[in-house]
Amino acid sequence: MTCQVLISNSNYPSVANHRNIVRSPVLMRELWLQMWHDIRPDTTSKFVTKAKRGPLRDDDCYWDYGKARCAWAEYCEYRYIFGDVHLGQSCRLKNSSAETLLNYL
Repeated sequence: MTCQVLISNSNYPSVANHRNIVRSPVLMRELWLQMWHDIRPDTTSKFVTKAKRGPLRDDDCYWDYGKARCAWAEYCEYRYIFGDVHLGQSCRLKNSSAETLLNYL
């Protein structure tokens, strides 16, 4: 009976959405960065969250429909490249360097 209730429950779509969130490369990268930071014995500072450090890669930039521009305007810009299907794919970092990335690892 329990299985029938779970299957017929309206929570099933939310489980599917949860699976999609877990498959998100941005989420998995953030999780990996935090775990990597936490297991390092020589860590002297707290983990810097994405909200404080901003985006690190093009995938972190996205379109903010409310403001009609790319979110993280100080870091991201609208730059269309052939093959972009939606506005969010055209949001890219203004500049990026390996040296900047190393500051957060």
